[in-house]
Amino acid sequence: MTEQTITQNETPAVTSGPRRRRLLEFDFARGFAILFVVLIHWDPAEAPVWWQHAVSYIHTFIMPLFLAVSGFVYMHTRGTRSYGAFLLGKVKRLLVPYFFTSLIVVTIKLLMQGEAYVQHPVTTATYLEIFYLPAAGYYLWFVWALWWMFMIVPFFKTPKMRLVLLAISFVAAYLPVTAPDVFCLEMTRRMTVFFVLGTVLYDYRDVVGFSSSRPDGRQAPVPACIATVLFILSSVFYFTVLPQAAYANPYFAIYAVPALCGFLVPHATSCFGRTMLQISAASYLIYLFHTTFLGFAKSLVLPWIDGRTFPLVDGHAQVWPFLAATAITLTVGATVPFLLYRYVLNRFRVTRFMFGLK
Repeated sequence: MTEQTITQNETPAVTSGPRRRRLLEFDFARGFAILFVVLIHWDPAEAPVWWQHAVSYIHTFIMPLFLAVSGFVYMHTRGTRSYGAFLLGKVKRLLVPYFFTSLIVVTIKLLMQGEAYVQHPVTTATYLEIFYLPAAGYYLWFVWALWWMFMIVPFFKTPKMRLVLLAISFVAAYLPVTAPDVFCLEMTRRMTVFFVLGTVLYDYRDVVGFSSSRPDGRQAPVPACIATVLFILSSVFYFTVLPQAAYANPYFAIYAVPALCGFLVPHATSCFGRTMLQISAASYLIYLFHTTFLGFAKSLVLPWIDGRTFPLVDGHAQVWPFLAATAITLTVGATVPFLLYRYVLNRFRVTRFMFGLK
């Protein structure tokens, strides 16, 4: 979902040089995160209570984690381009894929909503709404918000200035005010703090001890363990006595998840490592299309969980039919967009342009 630091043709190895060292722990974090994004968008009303709780919990930190990864990667890959050239690159990487994806998704919904299950029906007016709202699917707020963040952050050129921006964005995120929904300004207000936190973590990467900032390319164990313990404690509080821990979860996860992924860096050339890095490289395409293919899969398995095939228990699907439906739906939602990215969209110049691929 952020700019690709590893493509399917690149060798996942750590290169020399402090500025060009590959951010493998962040690539792993992004790979895991996109799989969890697919998971949280599978939340049917008939789902068992434990699944609903798990989805609510993942919601507390998964998108903040993505934004922080975006901020960290932005700092690592920023060059000497002019501001205008930088924004033009973001138009190609973010907005062009957003508009083409929106057109495709809206068209599919218009064709399918009379024949199959469509969670959020559309009309022909939706074609106009996509120019100022995430009308093809609310999850596309992320693209608009990321665009505004890329517009703002380059003006804050020094670590001290970014600390000031972090304080401003933190206050803005928790003010009892509401921004307009148009162009996703409200979500931008609420989420910018996490992107900026990613930039600040990059400024102090030697202090926090990420593997990409260490000469040996290995994760510093003590900071990683501390971050993990804090994240676990916050999660336990969230599930037990303090639901307000949801506000702390993202801040601990932003540090803990990449730190834990740092331990996977030595295994980047293994089969598992290569697969996760390829998923990471395809994360933006998976994000753009996963709900569409989730919808197709959901149309097939919905009878299993809504009481038509297997009776409901206290208004919820039985465990085994639900798990089977979950396995099929999540596999389709993650795998089909990945295969499209790897074997179709990356092969043709026109599709690379349409979906911001290099």
